[in-house]
Amino acid sequence: MTMFHQLRPWGDLDWVLGHLPGKRWSLLGAVSTEDRCLATLDTLKGCDGRSRFLAIIDPDPLDKTLFISAIENRKKEVIALGVRQSEVVDVKLMAGLDDIEQEVLKFLEKASSDIVLDISSMPKRWFFPVLKFMLSDARVENLHVSYASPLSYGEILSENPEPIRMLPGFSGDGGTEYESVIVGIGFEPLGVPNLFTELQINRLRLMFPFPPGPPAFMRNWMFVKLIEEMTEAKEIDTPDRVSLHLYDCPQIFDALREMTDTADRTSVFAPYGPKPMSLAMCLYSLAASEAFKRPIPVYYSQPRRYAPDYSSGVRGNSAYCIKLSGRNLYAL
Repeated sequence: MTMFHQLRPWGDLDWVLGHLPGKRWSLLGAVSTEDRCLATLDTLKGCDGRSRFLAIIDPDPLDKTLFISAIENRKKEVIALGVRQSEVVDVKLMAGLDDIEQEVLKFLEKASSDIVLDISSMPKRWFFPVLKFMLSDARVENLHVSYASPLSYGEILSENPEPIRMLPGFSGDGGTEYESVIVGIGFEPLGVPNLFTELQINRLRLMFPFPPGPPAFMRNWMFVKLIEEMTEAKEIDTPDRVSLHLYDCPQIFDALREMTDTADRTSVFAPYGPKPMSLAMCLYSLAASEAFKRPIPVYYSQPRRYAPDYSSGVRGNSAYCIKLSGRNLYAL
């Protein structure tokens, strides 16, 4: 694989931010039923920047009373860690792009120029456009994305998925034929079969998170098996697999650059893998557009209902330096 030499720092949140002393970090995070939604806030408390938390409300919770109670209790914990009550707000999971942009603007109006975006519990339908708006805003001098990994996941993560469609702000140019579809391998292939009817697929490439570790690898392989069965039924060539470190966002970004020949080969992304892998796909799609390449649409089937026991505990918390002193580190 071709080597690219852009330094893009990442690592443990404490270590990364420790190399940028004296910053007034402002945090945008998401309230959820997961323990990890508090991990970055707990690390940053006392950093003096104005923070904001979005309680992203499912439109169709399995047990509405239990869900609302859990969210309200978590809001109290967020406030106890120093976020003003007025900065903990309810938003709709299925909000439109304009509404998402307004939430980013409200945050940036009061935030410092040093931003941390915590995607640990933020659905892809939100964090993809949020990151897009933050990267394009000149007020943001330093931008880091944090991701807290859990100790364990529940058996069922989500239900009632929407039909697969392009994420807000990540549409294509109207075409349906692309040289490759690149899929991040995760646990639940929600809506992936519909990619075979939405698009004319010439080549399918699978990004496999490594090392997955038990029992995650069984769920990853079930995902792969389903896709391989579909390609066989559609008489498409067997997809090739690329194993990538599941936390190494810079490596995944460079792998996408290699697979797409610096976005000269047309492609579509389907981010079903771990959040750092999805983060790399988000950044690469944005980078291709900034470089005036053909747009890379991002397809995803958004669940309308997340399990209240989606994950538990916190294993670790990583940070990725995206923008440093006004310079986007993830550009082509």
